Amino acid sequence: MNPPNEATKKSMPYFLLLGVCLLWTGLAHAEVVPVYISISGDISNQFDDSPSADTHYVYIIKGKSWVPSGNDLTVPPGVEIRLECTFPIDVYGGFVATGVDSTGIKPIEIRAIASAEGFLFWGAREDTVLLDHVYFSEDSFPRTAFTSIGRTLKATACEIRAQWAAIQCFDAPAEITDCQLFKMGGGGAALTLRAADESCVERTSVKVDFSHMLPDFPTTAGIHVSSSPVSRITDNTIEVNGQGYTAGIYGENRCSDLTVDGVTISVRSDNLLSRGIWLVNAGHCDILACTVGVESRSSVQAALWLYGWTLADLVNCDLRLEGHGQGELIHQEGGATATVDGIPAQPDLRRPEPNHRKRSDEIWVGTAFPNPFNLATTLPLELPASASAEIRITDLLGREVARVAYGTLLAGRHSLPLSADTWASGSYFAHVGVNGKFVETQRLILIK
Repeated sequence: MNPPNEATKKSMPYFLLLGVCLLWTGLAHAEVVPVYISISGDISNQFDDSPSADTHYVYIIKGKSWVPSGNDLTVPPGVEIRLECTFPIDVYGGFVATGVDSTGIKPIEIRAIASAEGFLFWGAREDTVLLDHVYFSEDSFPRTAFTSIGRTLKATACEIRAQWAAIQCFDAPAEITDCQLFKMGGGGAALTLRAADESCVERTSVKVDFSHMLPDFPTTAGIHVSSSPVSRITDNTIEVNGQGYTAGIYGENRCSDLTVDGVTISVRSDNLLSRGIWLVNAGHCDILACTVGVESRSSVQAALWLYGWTLADLVNCDLRLEGHGQGELIHQEGGATATVDGIPAQPDLRRPEPNHRKRSDEIWVGTAFPNPFNLATTLPLELPASASAEIRITDLLGREVARVAYGTLLAGRHSLPLSADTWASGSYFAHVGVNGKFVETQRLILIK
């Protein structure tokens, strides 16, 4: 073997340095070793609470599993759970899943097969379920994710996906903060609060999208609140898109003192009725600074739908009907009532100016509803003081077809009816006059 020449001797330090760099790069980019652990039965304290930096623990639950009363289950940061069972995981003891430790955020990841059931918590109100930085991977489609019966549930900065329900709370309050809830199936709600009085949902995004399938239950909602008084839904975004009957917030059965504050709601139905906020025998509810938009092919959609023993006070809200469908901004039936900025709402108001705030001396005329119409329609009118009102109807050539005088009306909101029994089908103009001065002209379409 020939001894190294002078050039080779000079280059050896560089080769050594290159080797050290390559070794260091290899160590720095070494993959974390996954450790798969199958568990079932009693899973108390089954999750490793001190994972090493180079190990990723993956716990696979394939059979019936539970945590007995008196035992605890703590899920530490960085752990991955795979749900491959069609039975719910019954938790009677303590449960804490937090993806945060002293070194920072290491979310807990959950992957679930399509038919999997999630965690079912049983117990007393004082036994709190704590979820912090827990998220379901995007390829997860469990039937249900988290259901709590009788136990207070607190979820912070979580991303939860499910077909039927992301979170359900029964007989105990819930505190949902800075979360993202996704629902991919029809029927039910992404978040259900039933007998969960004094619950709070803040800064949370709720998205329901099942446009590719028909619902297997009558109504699909973003948030369903039932028999849960003194609850707050604050600064949230709710989007519901699908088929059948849809609603952003569905409140029913004694939800007295329910507060919906600063919530943006968008609801769409491909084929049936959509409701932004639907309140049924809900008692007194405050709806503050909310933006509600609905869209449907149905002629009976509504931004706010009230029924039965319900009183809703709206303050500084923007209600919209999107698309080409007809409907009402506020629908009241069965004795339900609503006020808008302290003024009793008229059920036939349609498409007013967003965030309408009239001056004390301003006359306001709402859009005729229905329009197009058959035989009869109405125009909303709001007066700052008592005044006489009339509507003059002309055809497209400017010829007068009818003139209707309503006499002297008191200050406030009124509905001015128009009967078109003697008119021919076609387009007309309605000229609204107050105290002899015409203040608004609208186009009407009569279809007989």
